[in-house]
Amino acid sequence: AEGGAVILNADDGRVLEMSRASRAKVKTFGFDKGSDLKIGDFKNILVGGFPKGVSFSLKVDKSMARVSLRGVLGKSHAFSCAAGAAVGLLSGLTLDESAKALVEYSGERGRGKIIEGINGAILIDESYNASPDSTHAALETIRNLRAKRRVAVLGDMLELGKQSEKAHRQIGAFASDIVDVLITVGKDARCIAEEARKSGLDQRNIFHFETSKDASIKLKEIVAQGDAVLIKGSQSIRTEKIVKEVMLRPADSPNLLVRQYGKWLRS
Repeated sequence: AEGGAVILNADDGRVLEMSRASRAKVKTFGFDKGSDLKIGDFKNILVGGFPKGVSFSLKVDKSMARVSLRGVLGKSHAFSCAAGAAVGLLSGLTLDESAKALVEYSGERGRGKIIEGINGAILIDESYNASPDSTHAALETIRNLRAKRRVAVLGDMLELGKQSEKAHRQIGAFASDIVDVLITVGKDARCIAEEARKSGLDQRNIFHFETSKDASIKLKEIVAQGDAVLIKGSQSIRTEKIVKEVMLRPADSPNLLVRQYGKWLRS
């Protein structure tokens, strides 16, 4: 309605284009300089060299506030917080009040959550789902981590239709410049492995499996102290099963992992 408001991600051109169709007040957020609510100075929080969370600034007009989040990695969390802060501002909160409220933010399971792994590894749990954009973003998340090895476990990205092979191969090429070890899971993800090899990743560090169960066995064999392990795949690939096998305290899985109920536990 004309008296309402629309909050849009300025960093996504397709979303920003929606402003043309709005009769209501439009407020934007994002890293883009033209955003009404600007995200800046994004950093990983490191303790002893291991990732513990992220921090970033939020700025609107002449006001600026710092936000620190524990237990999550990735710029997606900054976007979520900026969207929430924009709602707060439109509802009458100050930026500082919104930033203080965001201390309670913990993110969703399976979306960039940091979990302690076996053998001194750190897991970045992205097992909720996967698309080309989200997988690209997840790989960017581990690019700058100071880890002994960057390990990526990538499952099929499903429901892509005719674009599926191209999308998987693009991810493989992109991953080859980031990861030290690549494990792929599923029929379509074989293209990720093939393209990573063609793009220069050592074949000895590439492993492909048809199921998450088999992939978890291999990951348990090779994961080591100082590794940062990204685990991501579409819902039906069930990459959360891999996370459970290599997390330090699997008894915590009901509170930390996705799909820990009903039919999912029986399949």
